[in-house]
Amino acid sequence: MKSLLLAILLLLPGSAVWAQGMAAGATREVNFLYEVKVIDEFIERFNDAPNSFLRKEYLRYGKPINFTRQDLVRFLFEKDITDTDSVAHRFIAQVTDSLHPQKISFNDSNWYAHLDCFFNQDGLRFTIPLVLRVELDSNGSTRWLICGIGDAPMLQNIDSNNLIAEQMDNRKFISPSDYATNFIELHHILKPGFEGVNYLTPALFETSRGRKFCQLIRSGKLKFDGPGAMRFYFFQIPNYSFTVERFVRQTTHSGWLISNIRVCSDSEKLAEKEKLLQRTL
Repeated sequence: MKSLLLAILLLLPGSAVWAQGMAAGATREVNFLYEVKVIDEFIERFNDAPNSFLRKEYLRYGKPINFTRQDLVRFLFEKDITDTDSVAHRFIAQVTDSLHPQKISFNDSNWYAHLDCFFNQDGLRFTIPLVLRVELDSNGSTRWLICGIGDAPMLQNIDSNNLIAEQMDNRKFISPSDYATNFIELHHILKPGFEGVNYLTPALFETSRGRKFCQLIRSGKLKFDGPGAMRFYFFQIPNYSFTVERFVRQTTHSGWLISNIRVCSDSEKLAEKEKLLQRTL
């Protein structure tokens, strides 16, 4: 807790603008400033991007930039880092190394959104996790594609050999910003007539599980009820993987934060990704 408080004190603004009348909502405003509101902002802070929201707000209020990238990365951990948290300390030292800094990118496909989705079949409600990743198209644009489908009973009892042929339509895609609304576009996509070829990765679309899922949605036998909890998995940093989840609390330390970090080799990362995507190892 000591280091967390130190980080908060380090980041808290000192200008008179912020000091005026706590009853007027200053506490709420400060909490909003430091909350990591969307995954884009998490990536900005992890990289200490020059045009980050946090830096812009500091400039707007005339506050000198008094934090380092080490401070920012340390503050992105959900739990306070103690002196005995050797994994976190080594991770922070590695990614913020002055000679060889390591950063993460939104456009890199080596990270995933895991979304618990609610479906309905014959009046029974099921949860089927969907895993999505960012795809960078040849024209430089990005979109989300479904790359993994969790196991579910209804996917075991259907013939996947009768799927109607589908034509790719580049005008149909999941927007790169849709993560900010918990992938609300899925309500407009996962419905009768579903054209999975536009929304699934080719590798998933060609699997038995992918074909069964598309057939059930397309026929209307499986109905999408809405999205649930979401978290993100990052595999971009050498020797590490980490999970980012949203923590809702009325403090300066809230929003999208690292909930778990693991030391792993390339082969261990591959096994972890295969498990995440629900593919047979």
